[in-house]
Amino acid sequence: MNKKFVAIIGALAMILLLVIARFRSSATGLQIVDKEVPCTAQDCFESISHYVFLYDGYREILQIEEASISPSGTYAVFSNDGRIMLYKRGSGQAKDVSRDRVGIPETFVWNERQSQVTINYWQDHPNPAYAKCPPLTIHLT
Repeated sequence: MNKKFVAIIGALAMILLLVIARFRSSATGLQIVDKEVPCTAQDCFESISHYVFLYDGYREILQIEEASISPSGTYAVFSNDGRIMLYKRGSGQAKDVSRDRVGIPETFVWNERQSQVTINYWQDHPNPAYAKCPPLTIHLT
């Protein structure tokens, strides 16, 4: 066998192993995935629509808006149709924790030692209903 051919096969095998290892590690926890979908309707503003989804491993959970995953990768907090939702890895379902708040999340501050996350909302939003929303602290348990 040609030495050059063996070297190429060896390099390709290493690349394949790295890709498989990366794919496995990325598919074991929570992920926020951006998707671009071609728009087929005639009234589309753009030819490609952009969506964000929450994944738990290989499983697509749902389409989301602003989101954050906890440092441990156990929890995700996100907005969905104006509601704040909490998702625990492996649970298969999100829980509404909005407490009648209406706002657009700006930052998520995780404190898993105290089992909580605090959501700070945009305060300079032009809509006064969104601009006055106080921070929301959610207990993870």
